[in-house]
Formats: sequence, C-alpha cells, structure tokens
Amino acid sequence: MIRELARDDLDPLLELYQQFGHDDGPPVERAVLEATWREICDSPGVLHLGVFEGGALRAAAHASITPNLTRRAHPYAVVENVVTHEAHRRKGHGRRVMEALIDACRERGCYKIMLLSGTTRPEAHRFYEKLGFDRGAKQAFLYRF
Repeated sequence: MIRELARDDLDPLLELYQQFGHDDGPPVERAVLEATWREICDSPGVLHLGVFEGGALRAAAHASITPNLTRRAHPYAVVENVVTHEAHRRKGHGRRVMEALIDACRERGCYKIMLLSGTTRPEAHRFYEKLGFDRGAKQAFLYRF
C-alpha cells in the first residue's frame, strides 16, 4: 500500500532514515523532531509518501512543491530523502513510491521534478534514469552550510 505519511508515522520514518548512514552529528532532541514533523505534515506544499508492507514502512520519498511565476505559473518539485529499507530493496518498493510521487506532482500541476543524487551512487543514478529522470538535462550546484 502507498499513502501519504501522517503524524503517527514519525518513528517508522526515523527508523527508515537510519538506512542513509549519514553522520549528522549529535542527535536532535525529540521535541525538535516532533515539531519539524508537524510542520511537514501541515505544509500543503509537501508530499511525503510511503510504501507499507504488512503494516511496516518499507520505502519513502519526499517532495517539496514550490509555487512559481514562470512556466505559466506551474509549480516545480524538489525530491529528497528517497530511501528503501536495505532488507527490502530490489522488490520494487522504491520504484512504486517514486512513481506515486511523480504522479502526485503531475496531478498538482508541476512542470518538472528535480532531485540530487550523490556522485558516488551509480546504482541510484540508474534507478532514477529508469524512472525517466535525465541526468544530462541540467547541471546541479550544491552549497552546504
């Protein structure tokens, strides 16, 4: 089953995010995480979809939809935090959540969807290309704080 994530999905989502293996420094206080999750859930311009199997969250993807004055006032989407639980990869969960996210962005009138992927992740690049993303269409630049 694919559905929008809800407030009750915070803990399973945080557990799934551990699959990233990022070293983000010291843990964030629970109250901060909960407040941020409430903000995400209450934001009309945010899509956060998950694939559930047997009631457990197996994959998730996030898109922020930005209003836009160009392109005939069609919004655009930026995708982040695409992840599938490592024990459940290669079962189509990632493809299903991304296809649902693409459809949802199309339904909201987006004229394009952008995403970044780490330069050392060729398997992820192949995955996105199979979904129709064009790695040569634009040049990405990243500024980190």
